[in-house]
Amino acid sequence: MAGTYTLVLVRGNALPVSCQAPADGGVFMGGGTLTLGVDGRYYLRIEQRLVIGAIPPRFAEPAGSYTYSPADSSLTLTEQATQKTSIGTVSSRGRVALLVSRAPFTFVGR
Repeated sequence: MAGTYTLVLVRGNALPVSCQAPADGGVFMGGGTLTLGVDGRYYLRIEQRLVIGAIPPRFAEPAGSYTYSPADSSLTLTEQATQKTSIGTVSSRGRVALLVSRAPFTFVGR
């Protein structure tokens, strides 16, 4: 369960992908990783940039703690700075399905 997972799908689409975001217009996502530490801490890094304009990529880099329940494979990430939570599941095949800001993200273990 602990380890580094690579972002492979956003809203069911393979990376790189452009998505419509209600608040920001279009967003391009180029990649990302989710690291789950053995100490119950996580680190999430997602490369994203606005589709319109020449704005350089920025990285969403929330960190905080996570809880995992092996009984039902449920995973909850709690961002340290905002206390915002993201929920998901971990499969036996090393895949993490996670809802980030209500959008489905899929990560695969390395």
